[in-house]
Amino acid sequence: MRLLVDFLLCTAACFAVVNALAPDPALGVSAQEDTSRRLISFAHEQEEDRSLTLQAILKNSRLTSRINEKAMAGTQLRQGVHISLPTVQPDDLDDLAWSTKLIASKAIAPLKEQATKQQIQLLQRYLDKGESPTVVFKLLALDKKADGILMNRELNTWLSYSTSFLREFPNETKKNVSLLDMLILHFESSGTSRILTASKGEKPNLASFLERELLERWHSKLKSPAYVYRMLGKQALHDYLRLIRSAEPSRR
Repeated sequence: MRLLVDFLLCTAACFAVVNALAPDPALGVSAQEDTSRRLISFAHEQEEDRSLTLQAILKNSRLTSRINEKAMAGTQLRQGVHISLPTVQPDDLDDLAWSTKLIASKAIAPLKEQATKQQIQLLQRYLDKGESPTVVFKLLALDKKADGILMNRELNTWLSYSTSFLREFPNETKKNVSLLDMLILHFESSGTSRILTASKGEKPNLASFLERELLERWHSKLKSPAYVYRMLGKQALHDYLRLIRSAEPSRR
């Protein structure tokens, strides 16, 4: 009985729609044309709705596909699928290209341990040849980008190499270089100042140490307080003025 009632209600609704859209014989030609236009408009709207719906489905499908591809890639990386690292340096890769590959591989969890060991072997070969820290700074691609360099993971690698070099070759004073030397060499004093200022939040101790060393160098070169203020700001200016006063001979 319930099904029969629903069927009758549905049939009545359909007749109501048809009667609303059908032209009235009593109406003139213009009224019938208006009805035809409304029917055509209604059909166009339905077609546009279907088109928009199809576009949305395709868009969502493409988005889902990209998400699935990224998820699959992440799974492959975690499981070590389709990723590998040669056990020795390939003949077709020079030291710089090989070092770049090792650095990138250290960021991939399944390859990190192997890449780290091979990087140590590469750097040991450089140390055995007496290559200066200046050369290794470029080998580790630390000369490429100033932004965030004090937070760069390879900076610790370079510092370790520099310490080992100093221990192995204590008489090679011309080859021994400090981190500040490297920063000034590749990014100049202005770039170095920006590096130190930007790094005080995440690397306060290292940034302060390097800033102190830089102020001492500027003092030895008789840089003006105005220069220091322009490069490093107000707090560094106060430190520089204290440095100047402490270096003055005691007055009686």
